[in-house]
Amino acid sequence: PLLRLRHHLLTRADWDESHDKAIRDDITAELKVAIERAESAAPPSLESMFEDVYAELPWHLREQQQQLLQGARAKGHG
Repeated sequence: PLLRLRHHLLTRADWDESHDKAIRDDITAELKVAIERAESAAPPSLESMFEDVYAELPWHLREQQQQLLQGARAKGHG
């Protein structure tokens, strides 16, 4: 679908290769900044793996969360 849309736009008079290249360059630059920002961010906490998935965490995931945190504390990570 994207290639067909690109071809369609290029066949129209209001779109050309230079416009296409400029947009691709802008997107590439924006993506590089986003990747650099993500790579420089601190890693998420172990607890966050269980957040924002369920309105109420099911019992089996609460148990897994407790086991994970206990294991991390035992290894000195928490």
